[in-house]
This record gives sequence, structure tokens and C-alpha cells, in this order.
Amino acid sequence: MIYGSFWLLYQPGKSLLNPKPLYIAASKLGISTAAAEGLRHDLKLPRHIQYFAFSQKVQDSYFDATELIIKNNYRNIFLISSGDDIEFPIWSLTDYKIPVVHIDIENISSEYLLNSSSSVLFCSTKCSVPNFIKIYESDFVNLYRLNNLN
Repeated sequence: MIYGSFWLLYQPGKSLLNPKPLYIAASKLGISTAAAEGLRHDLKLPRHIQYFAFSQKVQDSYFDATELIIKNNYRNIFLISSGDDIEFPIWSLTDYKIPVVHIDIENISSEYLLNSSSSVLFCSTKCSVPNFIKIYESDFVNLYRLNNLN
């Protein structure tokens, strides 16, 4: 039970407590603490920040992209992602007020976006989409809108 409690408390990305005091115990158990160095462990942080505990650069991309979505009053987000990408922060960062719809890159068409200026395509994987204009680009996120819209 004590051993199991250690693992409950010592989860570098989502620990219930700051795991730094547990580093001594972890090293005695043969567990590397290198991965936990410099990570945020404060559960007081909002949920959408905790999603990015392991990657500040990805966090910045998602924050910038969703800020642009909100600023431009997009009312629909169509998402193209790979299996390893995270989508939960999109909902959280938009306060769950903008629907997120998964689409497949092979099936993308203007039918999905309904020729609407209120829709945006969110790519968390590299994608090149004909008839769309890239409105935001980073290493982790690209945003597109239909080309024929003003």
C-alpha cells in the first residue's frame, strides 16, 4: 500500500503533490528523476495548462491558435489530427463554446466547412489543404480558412 501510494503521488506530469521531495525515494528505487526536472506540478493551474505539462512550445501554439479563433469569432472548429495529438485543450481554451468536429484529410471538402466564414480548420498535424488559406502557422498547429471568403 505504501509502495502504491508512492506512484500515486509521484507522477511528474499530474502528481497530486509536488514530487520534488520524493526524488530521494525515487532515486533509491532506481527511478530516474531527469524527466521531472523543470516540470510544473501545481494542481492550482487551470486544466488547459496542465495538458501541456511536458511541452511549453506546444502550449504556446495552442494558446495562440485558439486566441486567434476567438478573436475572429469563428463558431466552428474542424480538426485534423494524428493519433498522438491532443484536442482537449482546444475545448478548454474556447470555454467549451465552440464545437470541435474531427474530419479526415482525405475527405476534406468545402462541404465540411459549409462555405462559412465562421468556420476554421485546425491542423495539429502537418497538412496541406487546397482551396484554403493558412491564417496561422507554428511547428505544432496550423489554422486555415476557405480561400473564397473575404
